[in-house]
Amino acid sequence: MRDFLMRLLRRTLPVVIALAVLGYLLGEMYLMLSQMNGGNNPDTSARWRAPLMMAGAGMVIMIVFETLFFVIRRRNPLPPTPPRKPELPE
Repeated sequence: MRDFLMRLLRRTLPVVIALAVLGYLLGEMYLMLSQMNGGNNPDTSARWRAPLMMAGAGMVIMIVFETLFFVIRRRNPLPPTPPRKPELPE
């Protein structure tokens, strides 16, 4: 179980960080475009709401799929590979 949690953390953390950065950029772009189009009072909560929602959604999706893959792999384990015989020099 510890291996699963470490693998989940290793795979989820970069996705969450990338989505948060992308969400921040999208929030800033929304604010800039709303000011350009004559919006006097833009919704400034987009600056923090977009990154949190994107990172949260990405984290949930990664956890669901990693758990699903973990359960599927556990049901159908690979057959053990036979040990290789050491080659002796001639």
